[in-house]
Amino acid sequence: TFVIVLGLNCHKCSSTKSWEDCNKESSQFYCTYSDANCYKAHYTTKDGEFQVFGKSCGPESFCDEKFNPVCKDHLGPSDCDVKCCEDDMCNGSSVVWVNGPAVLLCSLVMMLPGKEILWTFISIKMYAISSS
Repeated sequence: TFVIVLGLNCHKCSSTKSWEDCNKESSQFYCTYSDANCYKAHYTTKDGEFQVFGKSCGPESFCDEKFNPVCKDHLGPSDCDVKCCEDDMCNGSSVVWVNGPAVLLCSLVMMLPGKEILWTFISIKMYAISSS
């Protein structure tokens, strides 16, 4: 009897220009079963002269900037922002990383009369934010 364990499917790309450029080159990547997270990472030097935008998959340790390959492969003073998720293709360009107040606002809007117009406006704003 054979058991096949499949890992996540994540977007994979890398760019030194922008998220938009990274997304253009993005491909679906089949991760190993031990890769529990998809991630997006943005590395930039303190002076802003060099940056890397990257998406891929990896173990949970890659969610820490000290261990993420996009962050740790470069030397010198820098900032690195890593966001992880645990669902197939969750690190795509349309991912919306929302916080508690945003969810509360959307819930309240759903209770308002005439909510369809307001909801359309909020959806457009959230799409614009997520595609940046």
